[in-house]
Formats: sequence, C-alpha cells, structure tokens
Amino acid sequence: MSALADPPATGLTMQSPALQSPSALIGDQPGPVRSVTIEVLGMPSWKRPWFVQYVEAELNALCALPERWDGHHAQPISVSAIEGTIQVLGALMDRSSPPPQLFPLPDGGVQAEWHIDGNKIEIEVEGNGDAYLLADRCDGSVVAEGTAARDDPDGALAAARDFLRELAFRLARVPAGV
Repeated sequence: MSALADPPATGLTMQSPALQSPSALIGDQPGPVRSVTIEVLGMPSWKRPWFVQYVEAELNALCALPERWDGHHAQPISVSAIEGTIQVLGALMDRSSPPPQLFPLPDGGVQAEWHIDGNKIEIEVEGNGDAYLLADRCDGSVVAEGTAARDDPDGALAAARDFLRELAFRLARVPAGV
C-alpha cells in the first residue's frame, strides 16, 4: 500500500497495484490494468464508510477506460488525477455527504459534481492532479471558487465542504415522496 503524498485529513490512503502486466490478469487484451483501493487509516476495510466504497467503485470504472475512450484523443485517467480526486473528496465528504457523480475528462482527469435542488459543486481534477472547484447556490451566488488546496484551511475547499454539509442537511430533512 502506498500513502498519498499529501494524505487527506480524513486519513484516506490509496493502494494501487496499478499498471500490472495485462496478460497476467486479463489474457491478451492490450493496455494497462489498473485498480484503486481506498483505505481509511486505522480502520479495517470491512468498516470503511459507504462513501469511500462508492468513490472507489466509481474510480475503478473510470480507470477501465482505454486511451481514446471518447473516440478521439482522450487519455486514460491518470494516477495523478486519481490521487488528486481522492485527496479532494476525502477532504470534502463525510458519512452524511450525498454521493458525487464522477466523469472522465479527455486530458486524463476526473470531474466530480453535485447538483442538488439547483445548487451545485463542481470539481475538476486535471490529468496532472491539479484540482479546481466552483460551488454556487441556485440564485447564482458563488459560494467558493478556486484551487482546491488542502493547505489553505480557510480557502475554497473549506467553503465547499461547509456548503456540501449544508446541502446534505437539507436532503436529510426532505420528507420521503416529496
């Protein structure tokens, strides 16, 4: 298991047997076989929070995309983008968070999005691992915008985390069937 270069505050690490010989795992199919395992430090794998398991499954689906997955020039999802995504989501999410939608980006990056009742949080992790975010309310007012840097405790990432918690609280209060 390898720890992330800058492990998130929640204690997430990533184990990646990445780039194994494809012939050893899937016969003669071309291309690297990659998978991601996210572990929570100090917690057995069977006790991992649901959102960690969800993000892991979604990232593994994105890792399976081959080069040119878009029919043009798209790159496979990069290890840097995976690490950056884990770091940002690890800093944003907790057990009460609704799951994000994850999408591949043509440069090998990952986009994470929440759209809740007209409000949105969008995070773009580029192929090189740099992360940017935009969070705005349904009235168009910007809650947070900028680099998703964990070393900036009062920056955009902290504001987006607070906004995500607010949206999760609203979702929890909505009666069933409404």
